[in-house]
Amino acid sequence: MTRDGELRLIRWIGGIAVPLPLALYGLRCIFARQAMFFSGQRASFQMIELLGGSAVAVGLLYAHLAAFLHALVFWCLEPRYASVGRRLAVASAIGVVASVLLFVWFFIVRG
Repeated sequence: MTRDGELRLIRWIGGIAVPLPLALYGLRCIFARQAMFFSGQRASFQMIELLGGSAVAVGLLYAHLAAFLHALVFWCLEPRYASVGRRLAVASAIGVVASVLLFVWFFIVRG
């Protein structure tokens, strides 16, 4: 496979196939207002169910992480669209930070 072919494969797998399930699950969490999230310490991770605002915040986090990965891998690896990809990645990173702050607000502050 040529270098261009390998790069195209990486872009489609890492920029579409990997973030797509994450984005779909994030949207499901937002609309259903129900999410599963990791909780625990190093040796004993467990999944907890979140409802309401906390679930929406986690859904937004998943969706923004998917958008970040998509922008970084799919758009930034194509030289013609790298500047657009960087802008999208920055916007998605801001969304990730905002989602984390929203999660902290709903899950920790409001209880």
